[in-house]
Amino acid sequence: MPKSTKTHKKQGHRVGKNQSSTIKLTGRYLRAATAAATLDAFYLSPLLLDARLVSLSDGYQEYRFNKVYLRSWAQTAGNEQAITLGLAYSPGLLTTAPATLTELQNLEDVGYGNGMVGAPFPSLNLGRQQLMGPANVKWFRRGTTFDDTVEIQGLVSLVSSTAYNTRPAYVLVEYEVELRASADTALTAQKPYNSADPIQDLEAKVCDIQLALGIAPRVPNPAKREFPADAQQQEVKQAAVPALPPGYVLVPRGAVKQDRL
Repeated sequence: MPKSTKTHKKQGHRVGKNQSSTIKLTGRYLRAATAAATLDAFYLSPLLLDARLVSLSDGYQEYRFNKVYLRSWAQTAGNEQAITLGLAYSPGLLTTAPATLTELQNLEDVGYGNGMVGAPFPSLNLGRQQLMGPANVKWFRRGTTFDDTVEIQGLVSLVSSTAYNTRPAYVLVEYEVELRASADTALTAQKPYNSADPIQDLEAKVCDIQLALGIAPRVPNPAKREFPADAQQQEVKQAAVPALPPGYVLVPRGAVKQDRL
């Protein structure tokens, strides 16, 4: 069989409108539940966890958590009655958050425990698929000073059989989060400038640099570029051109030389 003459081009990485190279951050956040309630819930978002993550993610517009490990426990003292904790995670926003241990079991990622032998306090090890959920969403808006759009990746719920003001409970969040789309103009690539005359554009940039350095600008064709014709620059320009010997004429570079008569 004859060989196919079809060629395949190697596809490079195409960067989208609000896409740039990503960075990954790891950290941990300890949350304490001490209110007079049996439910403590918090959103999985860089704005609502530890202060370090809030500061480091401030320069980016989009985020996603790839790995999260949740571990819960309750404060115990002496021979007090055991306390039951329920820990659950749900991607996205729930219309009605679970408020009891029974309602918590309706979620897919959930665990129970009372800290006794054979029933430790619950913990969850969540991967990207569990954190993202079934929604066709790959990134979430973090929210910045100029963009108040905030998207929540998920909800963590901790339910106790005893009020937290009587038996405080804790949740340790260890995470790996990915950030992209720089919100800092100094880190964002500028739009390329297309000049109709690249030679003239380069000439103008060179003249700007010369003016910034205090050097009298000199270009092959001064008619293309206007400069401030103050007395000080005229003196600098005249002093920069040496006097020619008698009988010689200054010819611009590239001009056709004529024989002297």
